[in-house]
Amino acid sequence: MDELQRIADRNGLMIIEDSAQALGSRYKGKHAGTFGLAALQFLSGETPWMFGDGGAVVTNDDRIAEKLFIFRDHGRNKDGRSSPGEPTAAWITSKRQFWIGN
Repeated sequence: MDELQRIADRNGLMIIEDSAQALGSRYKGKHAGTFGLAALQFLSGETPWMFGDGGAVVTNDDRIAEKLFIFRDHGRNKDGRSSPGEPTAAWITSKRQFWIGN
């Protein structure tokens, strides 16, 4: 991760982690999924924690979090207002899929 961070810093790049297979892992005392701007957690059958199809994104960046919320909630922000022009989607796992995954 140190070398990846150096390359990203030198080239003005952001790190986005795929940490689905790294649940509970640490590198130099830091949890996998906390090194970059964001981390993806896939919840399909190939990961240690299966919840049907889907996934999660984690980030410490408020701007990215708001964009992700709008994307997930059909173009509405946390106040329920529409955000025209923003790309949107919502894939929601049913309760049945969630419980079968567990």
